[in-house]
Amino acid sequence: MNSISTDGINEVINEIIKLSNDLSEEINELENNLSKINSATSQLKSWNGSDASEIMIESFHVEQPNPLISNYQLLTNELVRYKYIWNINVNNSSNLDNKIIENIEQNIEELNNQKQELAELNEFFIESIILLESQLDVQYTGNFKQFIEDLKNQKAENGLSPWEELKELSIKNEKLKENDEIYQKFHSKTGEKDFVDYALEELGNRLLVSNHSTKYAVSYMVNHPDSPTSKDDEWCAEFVSYIAKKSGIEDVISPYIDTDKGSTDAQAKAIEGKGEWHSSSDASYQPKRGDIFYNNEGDVRHTGIVVGSDNKYIYTIEGNTPDDNGNYYVENGYNKGGFVNTRVRIWNADIESGESTYVIGGYYTPKTYINNSTQSQTQLLSQEFISIKTGIDEKYQYLRGEHAKKGTIG
Repeated sequence: MNSISTDGINEVINEIIKLSNDLSEEINELENNLSKINSATSQLKSWNGSDASEIMIESFHVEQPNPLISNYQLLTNELVRYKYIWNINVNNSSNLDNKIIENIEQNIEELNNQKQELAELNEFFIESIILLESQLDVQYTGNFKQFIEDLKNQKAENGLSPWEELKELSIKNEKLKENDEIYQKFHSKTGEKDFVDYALEELGNRLLVSNHSTKYAVSYMVNHPDSPTSKDDEWCAEFVSYIAKKSGIEDVISPYIDTDKGSTDAQAKAIEGKGEWHSSSDASYQPKRGDIFYNNEGDVRHTGIVVGSDNKYIYTIEGNTPDDNGNYYVENGYNKGGFVNTRVRIWNADIESGESTYVIGGYYTPKTYINNSTQSQTQLLSQEFISIKTGIDEKYQYLRGEHAKKGTIG
């Protein structure tokens, strides 16, 4: 794999840095000049209404008569003879001065923001190219336009090229987000993204049928080349690891590909003070936004991210899970991989009615979310939507049975 170069973006960043530095030098010079002006203005104001001759004498005051002057008193009398009163009206320009400085400082801040945004764009750009190289088997040679052309010209497998599949998936995902109550309710509206927002934005992504890969497994392979991973891994943990890296919280949650090891590490991180661990057996703990759940003690090994909860359900975003119709990609008799989908899971089960709690293991709260309050105790989503989400596993098992009858599932 070639090293990725995005010199164009770096050149723009360097120009912005130069402009910002130049402005900083100019504002320092301006502040020095304004300080001198304000000092002179203050002195003029102090003379207002004063006897001009007194001010002149004070300005040129001599402690002892100068021997070169024959008569010190005569000099004083001469000054008094031309005595008049200062009438000074000096407008205070400090507000205007401050406004000028404030505008320049805002320009500097804006330039620095643009510098930071471009740096983040550059990082995202490089990461995206690396992932596309690895996932779609197309090499970037330094010409981005040619890189895109190469992606478009890939030979199609199963009737669909990876590029075409990604494009179709992107269109479908936008429509999916519009109709998903969990995405609409829990995605931040302020424009500032957190760990959960990054996860929700992945809604609808799945293993690519065209080349049997997910960007989550590929990302883990790229960042952990010594790890025994492959493009078509079971990828629920790799999804969480990808979101942790993308949102910048890898210091409080180590990347993991195994749910059992992930939960062990999370409990160790909690002891270090980087988060909190809550056992699923603790009925008093209501899961909340930002929690990572580990289903590692029951029959199903699975992990995902909690986006909210009410008095009965946790609302989650998970990788490698069926879509709303129970579909899970199947080929040549084997389950190959699922989707990124929102789910509704029972955390506070009514035992008498036969319900069971989904998460058998625990919840890890990264330190960023420790002081978050839990959601309302009333049901937060429509019953129709909850019925769709809680019915996914039943639909999946039915489809799995149908595939087994046809001999198309292992």
